[in-house]
Amino acid sequence: MGNDLIVLDRKARRELEQLLTDGNTAQKIAKRARIVLMTAERSWRRGDYA
Repeated sequence: MGNDLIVLDRKARRELEQLLTDGNTAQKIAKRARIVLMTAERSWRRGDYA
C-alpha cells in the first residue's frame, strides 16, 4: 500500500474538495474523498506524477 499513486486533475480535485465541505455528504464518502486527496498530495510531493 505504500506505493499507491493517484494523480488528480483540477476538476477531480475540486469535486472531492466540495464533497468534504458539503455538510450533506455522508461521513463514509467524505472519509474516502479525504483519503484520495491525501494520497494524491503525497504522490505529487514525491514526484511520482511525472
